[in-house]
Amino acid sequence: MAAMARGQSVNRNAESNRQFFATAIRSIFDCRCLASFNQKRGVPMPSEKPDLPKIAYSIREACHVSSLGRTTIYNHIAAGRLRAKRIGGRVVIPAESLHALIGGQE
Repeated sequence: MAAMARGQSVNRNAESNRQFFATAIRSIFDCRCLASFNQKRGVPMPSEKPDLPKIAYSIREACHVSSLGRTTIYNHIAAGRLRAKRIGGRVVIPAESLHALIGGQE
């Protein structure tokens, strides 16, 4: 056995570990992709759970769906034009309140 420089065996082990985990991760990814693919039609399958209508939005979701900024949302809450409810440590906005604000029914 030839003399190895210090740390050379560690580098070889690290490289083999990298190859092993890369292969494992690739196979897991491939399985997940194939599981959501309909082989007969060649198109992705729809998600298993149906999209339920939202009854409340987080501040971030309210900003996204209304195209309003975070500060604007908080200003409407402070002015009483938008209802908000604190549940635990989270602030949620009822969907009907957000729809009424956007629809112009204050």
